[in-house]
Amino acid sequence: MKKMLAMLLAVMLLAAPLSGLAEAADYSVGAALEAGRRVNWTVSVGDVAADMTGEPAVDQVIADVLNALVISGYMQGDEMYYAIGMKQDTGAVADLLNVGAAVVGDDVYLLSNLIGGTIVVSGEEVVPLLQRLVDMFVLLGFIPETEAESVKALIPEYWQLFLDEFNASMTAGNLMNDLDVTALNYNALLEQVGIVAGKMTQGEPDPLPRNCDPAVAMVTCTMTPEEMNALIASLVQFIKDNPDLADVIATEMDYDNTIAPEMSSVAGENVDFMGFLDMMMDEIRQSEIYEGDVVMRIWLGEDGMPVAMNTVVMKDGVVNEDSVSLDYHRLTMNSTVAHSVTMAFPEGDITLDVVVGEKNVMANFAVAEAGETRILVQVDYTDRSEGELKAYDVAVDVTITEATVSMEGTVNTLTDVYNAQQTVENTTINLHFDYSYDAVSSGMDFTCKDSLTIEVDGKEYLTILGQMETTAPGASITEGTVVRPAALSDADFANWFVSAYTALFSWAQNALFTLPASVMNLMNTGF
Repeated sequence: MKKMLAMLLAVMLLAAPLSGLAEAADYSVGAALEAGRRVNWTVSVGDVAADMTGEPAVDQVIADVLNALVISGYMQGDEMYYAIGMKQDTGAVADLLNVGAAVVGDDVYLLSNLIGGTIVVSGEEVVPLLQRLVDMFVLLGFIPETEAESVKALIPEYWQLFLDEFNASMTAGNLMNDLDVTALNYNALLEQVGIVAGKMTQGEPDPLPRNCDPAVAMVTCTMTPEEMNALIASLVQFIKDNPDLADVIATEMDYDNTIAPEMSSVAGENVDFMGFLDMMMDEIRQSEIYEGDVVMRIWLGEDGMPVAMNTVVMKDGVVNEDSVSLDYHRLTMNSTVAHSVTMAFPEGDITLDVVVGEKNVMANFAVAEAGETRILVQVDYTDRSEGELKAYDVAVDVTITEATVSMEGTVNTLTDVYNAQQTVENTTINLHFDYSYDAVSSGMDFTCKDSLTIEVDGKEYLTILGQMETTAPGASITEGTVVRPAALSDADFANWFVSAYTALFSWAQNALFTLPASVMNLMNTGF
């Protein structure tokens, strides 16, 4: 299981280098494209350990495929190209699959080795083209002739559904960017903030906090359970008061498809997002979220910023151990500032420690349960930037401890369960990630390189390499031989279809020979 984890991480993190390349650089990919430059990128995998599953033949296939894998592409104007390739014994990279697209006015150009070339289609040509393809599938026997007309009749409907879904997804991505936060109605929040502010008192820092910067003042605030409920309810009311914000939240959480069916089932009627918020408000009003007064103390330093904070729930004059508490401390040492936050729950604690230096940041995140650390994440960030060089290193260590409780002794009845001796066995997985990033720019041009190495239980399993660079514009997929299927006569359309179908069939055959030899060996011999 541990070894397979590395393979799964390889799949999930394959695009991680590109994320760093595109987002962490000071150099804008968008600006380079607007300047007419081509942005090329490549991701490859290397140094893959061949012992992930325990099956030697399967392990060899996984290692060979990942070691040979190269994912590349480019962006140029309104054009994108992607290719999945395999490194051959000669060192050359053979494309396993390539796909390109370009937009020119109302036309979309599509290139792929799946169809053996490039075609161009406009939006109004899609439905007639798909209907003509139905006739070709009838000739091949894929669709019964008696069903051809009914299939054609469904194409406009399904194409419109696709367009609606596509437009909705594009709109969802822009909703938050289009939201004008300055125009939102903040009355519900401001009313509660005013109430909280009115309950705050400032005085001398008594008692003085420990393990933090010197405090010069202390702010205290006590909120009753009813006041806390009102504060939480104001957050829901704030969303209700701003329909545009509500739309963004509902879209981001995919409310209609994920939560609405369950809410409607409980209510016995259709519940839209606003109705869901009403149900939340009723639940907040009828429940006691905090069993006691929430007491918050904030110690302020000379800079007016918090140096310590403590929040607890008090019930009958004592701390309610069954509630959540929060502690924060800030400690400055020379040019280094340490922040520590602990949230204590009845089931365990969550701790975050961050130390910020001039060119280095270290962070520890821990989740403890029943006195045992279950998750520990340690991050070390180092900035190596100098002049035009933008560079940094990140090391991440993750330790996950899973507890299994077993019973010793005879367990025949429920009473025996309580009398039997319990043994807790811990299974620990240690993951280590090393990430490095280097980029150099010159005007609109830049070159970025990064690498990500994954270790499991101290053994290095694979390295993912990424590169992105700008070059002069290259040939466009709109150039050369381009076919517009919608403009072809019936005879020429049939010939084009046969050519594209043959290319697809040939691609399936050639793909097998593009893969490493161990894949064919496994297919021929089996496990």
